[in-house]
Amino acid sequence: MQRMERGAVDDFLSEQGTGVLSLQTGAGEAPYPVPLSFGYDGEAIFFHSGGRGRKNALVSEPTAASFVVYDDSSEVWRSVVVAGTLAAVSAERAVEGYEVLSENAAFPPDVTTWGEPLETTPFELFALDVEEIEGRRFETRSVPDGFLAG
Repeated sequence: MQRMERGAVDDFLSEQGTGVLSLQTGAGEAPYPVPLSFGYDGEAIFFHSGGRGRKNALVSEPTAASFVVYDDSSEVWRSVVVAGTLAAVSAERAVEGYEVLSENAAFPPDVTTWGEPLETTPFELFALDVEEIEGRRFETRSVPDGFLAG
């Protein structure tokens, strides 16, 4: 396993479109993981939310969060973990956020929530400001026959 340099981390995040956001739920409770599409500008990860569900309730105020992006589709596996503060995006920052999302987010075919009509689906934009970021990569190797046999 090798650490990825920051430039490689930035490139990786710019190439990917989905990851898993983990939100704090309360003392003694398990975090709430949510798969999401995202956009990345080198300083923040932007998320679009189209609903009134648990995720939105958990980020009604700025909160600590972490985000994981990985790719295991080739012989070189890569992953990046980002930690920081997640908050709703201000109106002044929204244009930038949506531009970043349009560059690399992998939007689902239906951006509405639970079949709600698009016209009534609330859209919110959140940003995870990067405070810590770490990437790792490693090459996979074939497991020799009989290696795992016991």
